[in-house]
Amino acid sequence: MEAIKPVFETLTQDSLFQKCVHGGTQNTNEAFHHLIWERCPKTGFCGHRRIDLAVADATIVYNDGERKRLDIFEALAIKPGHYATVCIQKLDSLRITGYQDPAVAAQQRRQRALDKAQLNMDIEEDYLAGGHE
Repeated sequence: MEAIKPVFETLTQDSLFQKCVHGGTQNTNEAFHHLIWERCPKTGFCGHRRIDLAVADATIVYNDGERKRLDIFEALAIKPGHYATVCIQKLDSLRITGYQDPAVAAQQRRQRALDKAQLNMDIEEDYLAGGHE
């Protein structure tokens, strides 16, 4: 018990919980993996080089946002166009404002499930086995 007690004390520190206060995902690995698989889907074969690029790009976006790509373009002596810059700014603003209160999101999920159940009940009432109109 004395050997594992420090581990449990570390895991219950308030500083760890501060990462969850903003209402985003509590599983940062899942969020990061989502970014990787968004760039390199599991549904088809991807070579080692493509996976390396997907991981590198996902790391950049996860840590610093889409805007960091502009710095990479500059380092490669590529001048991004107006629409590329606008698109990157829009993606970042959507990512930042996309966080939703978990309670509101849960309520919306419940409402969608109720709406779907009601729709299914309406369809079942209209259908009669062997019935004629």
